[in-house]
Amino acid sequence: MTTDRVFFLSFFLFSAFCSRAGAGGPGTTGADLLLESFDPRVLALGRAVAAQPADLGAAELNPAALSGMAASEYAFVHQISWTGAGLDRLSFLRRPAKSGVWALSFVRRGLPRVDNGVSNPEEDPPLEAWDAAISVDWGQPGFRARRLGFGLTGGLSRLGTVQSGWGAVGAGIQWDPKPAFTLGFAVRNLGLGPAFGGTKAPLPVHAVGGLSRRLGFRGTQSLSLMGSAGWQRGPGPWAGLGGEWARPGRLKLRAGWRLSAEENLASGPSLGLSFERRLPALRLVFDYAWKPASSGLGALHFNHQIGLHLVMEKTPQAAAIPAVLSPTPEPSSAPAPGVTPAP
Repeated sequence: MTTDRVFFLSFFLFSAFCSRAGAGGPGTTGADLLLESFDPRVLALGRAVAAQPADLGAAELNPAALSGMAASEYAFVHQISWTGAGLDRLSFLRRPAKSGVWALSFVRRGLPRVDNGVSNPEEDPPLEAWDAAISVDWGQPGFRARRLGFGLTGGLSRLGTVQSGWGAVGAGIQWDPKPAFTLGFAVRNLGLGPAFGGTKAPLPVHAVGGLSRRLGFRGTQSLSLMGSAGWQRGPGPWAGLGGEWARPGRLKLRAGWRLSAEENLASGPSLGLSFERRLPALRLVFDYAWKPASSGLGALHFNHQIGLHLVMEKTPQAAAIPAVLSPTPEPSSAPAPGVTPAP
């Protein structure tokens, strides 16, 4: 069975599991799934990845980040939250020979059932809600070395006994005005939101821009600094800063800080790390992000995200070595045995 078949079988089973296990979560009324960070690297860097090139996680803000990807990749992300919130993402990235890079992702977000404030929960039980979405992002180099990206997302949201579909599109661009210096800009979540009880819930439209700078640091080590700022319908304006120290092939350490106009769980510091293991034609990358969050009651809690990436690094095939034919022996000038050479 090929790796693509294994992935799509896993994708189908994961989708079926989420559709059954996810029916208990409170809710989101305007596809709030689109407010989340779906990747430990993005969460650890304060979501300041709008200009981060060649990164599957950064495509959630800017689909142009896919254009620099060099190999097919499988990724699974799971979030553990103090609120009991569930967030899972399964992604598959493919780089065909001539048609750019595209990524297919399935994301599900759910929260535990909560009391809706009614005194008699038997007559009016707690609301249930969840969001699930499938997105396709595509990117490739464009005009004058600009990297372009486009995204399409379709989802389903449930609130109580009502569920509704929604759809969104987005586009982004990245370019390098100087070596090791990248700028990026994107607009996402343009589309039609879900409708509950005849009321249309708008999608959290998101406009974001950012920059990143990659620096050499003690030989093969490197240091990347990045910043992003944007505006999103609902939370309003936000800004994020992040830094990543990397020792190629071994360890990466990350730190970030995100500020939001709305006092919510997205604001504050974050930390993360990553390490990898190389196998023949395969690279396993483990990511972890940690973010403290205030409950609003004076207590401090923590959110955790873990991710596993399988990068299919195709080793170049060895060049065929042509068979070396034995040269035809030249006639020998030595006399045959027992024959006296002529003078």
